[in-house]
Amino acid sequence: MIPSRFVLDSSVALSWCFGDEATTDTKALLKAVGDGEWEALVFSLWPYEMVNVLVGAVRRKRITEAQMQSFIGDLLRLPIQSAPQSTELIFQRLEPLATQHSLTAYDTAYLELALSEGTPLATKDDALLKAAQAAGVPLITAALLHKK
Repeated sequence: MIPSRFVLDSSVALSWCFGDEATTDTKALLKAVGDGEWEALVFSLWPYEMVNVLVGAVRRKRITEAQMQSFIGDLLRLPIQSAPQSTELIFQRLEPLATQHSLTAYDTAYLELALSEGTPLATKDDALLKAAQAAGVPLITAALLHKK
């Protein structure tokens, strides 16, 4: 079976670490990814974004260093692929999308990747959710996970 692909933003991936941020949909998505039914796509700065939040969580004592290392190990075992994005693409595609949807460059990178790959997007970020809906990008939900 060929796994379906989707774009994974950090808000969903971090909910897998922080239980108080998890939802039925994010838990179902983690299971589907872990079972190899779905493959996640991320943009090239995603690991930096993840490490930044995780290190901050350790500093604020939200999680321990050991919990962070365990979670990073879990992420490395999942089918998460980084999609290359050229400087030209960033300037030519991201800037207009960011301006049009009033998004940060990071959130726009998720939106652009979903648009260019023709894949659904998994996000918990309100601004990105609204932009994806406006751009016609399907959103990952538990119902979509089980449609396959």
